[in-house]
Amino acid sequence: MAAVNPPEATSSASEQLRTVILKTMTLSRRDPFNITVQISLDSSIAQLKDMVKESLETHPEHSSQRIIYQGRQLTDALIIRNVVGTTIVG
Repeated sequence: MAAVNPPEATSSASEQLRTVILKTMTLSRRDPFNITVQISLDSSIAQLKDMVKESLETHPEHSSQRIIYQGRQLTDALIIRNVVGTTIVG
């Protein structure tokens, strides 16, 4: 499970990359912790889940990850830009 904080702007000539901070909750750890990733706004939630998979030592599959943003569970096909909309700063 991961809760997503609003992305923060970063500079990039080729893409609009954003810093996404995910709060993770796993069965192997009792306390939540954060994962920080750089991702394009044009990426899908599935691509974000790929980054989460690579960041965690347990390498959870997509089916066992839930990405939640503003109380809404996000599906793999959604594009980050369409999800965060006007909450992007910068």
